[in-house]
Amino acid sequence: LLELQELMSQERFSYIKAGALFCSYQFKKTCVLDSHLAAFHTTFIRFKNIRYLFTSEKPFKNLMALLNRKKYVEARIACAWQLKHVWFDHTRKEIDFYGNMQAHSTLFDKLVCAEMTSKQKIPSIHGIDGWNPGSAIHDEILRHFNTFGCIKALGDPTDPALILGYGLTTEPLLHIKDKKNRIFQLQFLLLGKGDHITMCFQSFPNKWRHYDNDPAKPSFQSFTLDNIKDYVIHLAGYINMSHALECKL
Repeated sequence: LLELQELMSQERFSYIKAGALFCSYQFKKTCVLDSHLAAFHTTFIRFKNIRYLFTSEKPFKNLMALLNRKKYVEARIACAWQLKHVWFDHTRKEIDFYGNMQAHSTLFDKLVCAEMTSKQKIPSIHGIDGWNPGSAIHDEILRHFNTFGCIKALGDPTDPALILGYGLTTEPLLHIKDKKNRIFQLQFLLLGKGDHITMCFQSFPNKWRHYDNDPAKPSFQSFTLDNIKDYVIHLAGYINMSHALECKL
């Protein structure tokens, strides 16, 4: 937790801010990407099981390393090569990240072990050849996230470290319990207001912060979940607390 506290203190006004340049090219519309990066990075810093997950895939491991070294411009460029909805305008010297929320999922697609939509029928856990572990995750875990339009599980399909939910239809639950009584705790939300996307996250137990890439505002400010009524919730991240040892240093 000290590492996260240090980041919020040292980078209070400079953490992943809009408007930076890369080789004379101006970044545009980076708030969706920046909010993803901030959500994943702060979660990576706080929880050991997320560190293990994010370092298990080389491009994502390299991305976290860039963020740890405060190479925010380089981190965006690393993402640009993975995202389909990025426009390099060589006439205007602009790099436009015009993709929507779902378009940014290609950043972590290789970490996804299962997906489910609200209209999807839960696959049978008993296949032709007997037990079907690929379907067990739908029955044991994902069906309990039924307030979301789409759910993605990241990590081991028998015990995923992170659940991402899109298209929330109600207020977010702070904790969701699965069939095996594992607790999945709300860790971050990507929030929309107009065309701008920001992110709130749990920096310490029951203590929330709001991240904004607007250069005119601090990167991190105090936040209460009562304020989410002023936003549209685009994405929610839930941590599997059964193995979520917090990093103390």
